[in-house]
Amino acid sequence: MYRVTHLVLGVTRALKVLRRDKPGIGSSDFIEIEGRFLMEAQLGTQLNTLTSSPNLLQVHNFKHAGELLVLEMEYALRGSLIERLQKSREIALMAVQIWPEMCGSG
Repeated sequence: MYRVTHLVLGVTRALKVLRRDKPGIGSSDFIEIEGRFLMEAQLGTQLNTLTSSPNLLQVHNFKHAGELLVLEMEYALRGSLIERLQKSREIALMAVQIWPEMCGSG
């Protein structure tokens, strides 16, 4: 994943890029991943047209140029899913720690 800024429009986007020549990617792997990329782009576009939700990132473009796959998406300003889950976990742990105090049994 790359964070990029369009030079003319000045908008920030996320680019998910896969190169066929990446180490560990064989021909059959690339074909399978290409299908997943295309499915992700199609599903994202369909969801974008059906609903507007702050929980969904907009899919803007999909390119297949020879040995390169690129999925252009909205950039997640609030961080990645893993970052948000980690933060939620930290908040839950803090709540568990102060729960007895809040209940008056601490």
